[in-house]
Amino acid sequence: MLSGSSEFFETSGEKYLLDTNAVVALLRGDPLLQKRLENAAWVGISILSEIEFLVSPTSASATARH
Repeated sequence: MLSGSSEFFETSGEKYLLDTNAVVALLRGDPLLQKRLENAAWVGISILSEIEFLVSPTSASATARH
C-alpha cells in the first residue's frame, strides 16, 4: 500500500510505524509487542529501518541489543 493511496487515509484503528529496535524485537518473538500489534489496523516500518536490514541485517540486530 502506498502512503498516498486513499486506502491509507480511510483506515481506522491503531497505526504503528516500527523502528529498527521494534522490528528486531518482533522478529525475536516479543510477546508484549505481538499482543499490541495483533489488532492493529496498520503496521509499517520506516524506510531507514528497511535500508538498515537490506544493507546489513547483522548490524541492525546488533543495534537492537544495545
